[in-house]
Amino acid sequence: MADSDLHLSIDLIPNDELAALAKGESIDALVGQSRDRAVIDISVELKERADADKAAVKAAMATASAAAKLIEEHGTDAKLTPEQNAALDLFVLLTARPSLFVKGGIVPDRPDNWPQLGERSGEIEQRIAGVGRIEMSPGGARNATGTGFLVGDRRVMTNNHVVAALARSNPQTWKSEPVRYAADVEEANDEWADAAHRPTFNLLGEIDSDAAKATKITRVVAHHPEVDLAVLEIEDVPEGGKTLKLANGQPDPIRGRDIYVLGYPVAARLESEGLIGRIFGGVDALGTKRCSPGKTIGRVDGNLHHDASTLGGSSGSAVVDFELDAVIALHFAGKAREANRAVPLWSLRNDPLLVDNGVVFG
Repeated sequence: MADSDLHLSIDLIPNDELAALAKGESIDALVGQSRDRAVIDISVELKERADADKAAVKAAMATASAAAKLIEEHGTDAKLTPEQNAALDLFVLLTARPSLFVKGGIVPDRPDNWPQLGERSGEIEQRIAGVGRIEMSPGGARNATGTGFLVGDRRVMTNNHVVAALARSNPQTWKSEPVRYAADVEEANDEWADAAHRPTFNLLGEIDSDAAKATKITRVVAHHPEVDLAVLEIEDVPEGGKTLKLANGQPDPIRGRDIYVLGYPVAARLESEGLIGRIFGGVDALGTKRCSPGKTIGRVDGNLHHDASTLGGSSGSAVVDFELDAVIALHFAGKAREANRAVPLWSLRNDPLLVDNGVVFG
């Protein structure tokens, strides 16, 4: 079986975590964590098989442990099989870069390796209150097109390609055919002038809850021609909604910063779909709000790269810096074993397209 490249985020995982994995110390603990940190792939037909789940996790972690031993021995030159890479992805997801459920406006699961989740819980709760699910129409996750967050009075920031989905346009039209995209946005705004046809911004959308704090999206007020960013106007700010603070300047250093991503992931990105389905149970977690801690990798081609666990549906998520307690970037894309990409917002702090349309920095 052919070798594959080492997962990019492995070099940012603390050495003590890899060392513990290489010794097999994390395997039993991961079995208990698996369902609490579930990521769902809706394409998998799922059955309740608790014994099989436990065996599957243990088998995957044993494979990851073998891979960790190779990394200890060979470093970034380690050559891993696809099975070992998939098992390491599972380890990353459950331990080093978990995608944690938000319940009741808080993150109840606080892994020992991310003490910031407890130390800064009050700040995190304030940021959670400003992030919502963008829905094609009221009705929850199955109508979701992405994520957005409050950036000013009745202003929500998201991606151009999320807006394209709302406008029933090709996701890449904003970049490849800007004139057509502008026309599609104008047509959507005309349609949304009728309140009955407006999409929805929902500040809740949590696991194990049907509660909603939703408002209608009235129009697109700005769409950036150069980066995957758009600004929406909403009818009103739902009760308890908080405007997120946007970073005014570039963080220093830019690499290796502790961050967390708030959004609504939908589908699992791991290759071993059958295994994921057996481990993670039913579809109740589809498109629910998550907090995903991780680290920045650096700035590449104008974008901020990070390694937090972001999945389909995370487009438009807020990338929040723990230390600065501010949103430093707008997540827009990712590719397994490469990087997740986000728009660095500090670079747009004086952009009139944002400032003149109600986006507040600082």
